[in-house]
Amino acid sequence: MERNARNCRSHNTMHRLDSPFVTDQLALRTAPLNGAPERSAGAYVLYWMQATHRFEENWALRLATLEADRLAFGLDSCSALNQPSRTVMKPR
Repeated sequence: MERNARNCRSHNTMHRLDSPFVTDQLALRTAPLNGAPERSAGAYVLYWMQATHRFEENWALRLATLEADRLAFGLDSCSALNQPSRTVMKPR
């Protein structure tokens, strides 16, 4: 019982993007899909939101944010549930 309560508290805690927990979780949840080279001449990282329309516990959005920061690009998110919407974030 105590272990479950501890896990629940951890689950509701927002971890910093540079924390070891986030690094470990992204390593477990991501895999390269192809051998295509990175496009260093780009201007933004596109996060195409299909299912997870939330900020908390959204590992794909966390990865997109980290990649945008690493490349010094903006982060552009797009979602299309009923009506397309677009949010553009400038690089930090």
